[in-house]
Amino acid sequence: MKRFIPLLLGIIFFSCQGNLHPGNAESSSNLNFMTNEGDKSYKDFSETLDEDFTTDDQSRNKKSQPLSQNQPEETKKEPEVEKKDGRKMIKTAEIRMEVSDFEEGRTEIDKAIAKYDATITSENEQRTSYQLRNGLVIRVKPEEFDALVNDLEGIALNLDSKNIDAKDVTEQFVDITSRLRTKREVEERYRDILKQAKTISDILAVEGQLRTIVEEIESLEGRLKYLNDQVGYSTINLNYYEAVEQTYTRKKGFWKRIGNSFGDGWEGMKEFLIGLTSIWPFVLIIGGVIWWVTRTIRRGRKKKNQG
Repeated sequence: MKRFIPLLLGIIFFSCQGNLHPGNAESSSNLNFMTNEGDKSYKDFSETLDEDFTTDDQSRNKKSQPLSQNQPEETKKEPEVEKKDGRKMIKTAEIRMEVSDFEEGRTEIDKAIAKYDATITSENEQRTSYQLRNGLVIRVKPEEFDALVNDLEGIALNLDSKNIDAKDVTEQFVDITSRLRTKREVEERYRDILKQAKTISDILAVEGQLRTIVEEIESLEGRLKYLNDQVGYSTINLNYYEAVEQTYTRKKGFWKRIGNSFGDGWEGMKEFLIGLTSIWPFVLIIGGVIWWVTRTIRRGRKKKNQG
């Protein structure tokens, strides 16, 4: 029995060695499989990231293209006034003049305004004891500006003052137009982001930013519209007047005033009598009451004396 124990131990040892090698082979095979699968997954993930980044870059590049390529041209035109020399000028004139006759002067001014197809946008007429004056705000096309100013000067009896100002706003036009184009691009991007937003918080955040951009766009559009109006029509501020001579009344002499006072007194007496005549019923009643009271008092005294 003791002789079989070493034999059994040897069989068990070799059996364990044989089982260990297949297990290791299987483990190695599994490890190689996992490594190969990991390499394949990592490779696929890298390719996916590259595709995503490429797509995102293309999308950003597409959005950053000029507006003329990314937006319909007819929806982004700015209402600008075209000038022959390419400059945007605002012309303003300040004229103050005296006319020989106020009414005739106004008639001549109206004729000049109609001649050059101008418009009166404001009028302020005042009349005092020493002057008749009127203030007009006239809008006229820039090409007729100088001719109308010359005609108005021809109406004046005296030209008190004339000031003409020409302001170049070309730089403002370019700046506002550029800013407006950029704001509209940003608006389109926010609208695209709003379409992709999923959560309520994201939607509210994007809408807040979009609202701010829209308000800025409206402000720029209003400024651009104002400049277009100022460039499209020049302004003439015309003030014309007629001087009126004042008349002074000298005080009358002493005796003349005395004579006038007598006359005024007599006229006052007549007015008083006329007033009494108009209230004669009351005069009769009051007179009758006084007569009765006086008579009663006298009779009382007479009886007292006799007694």
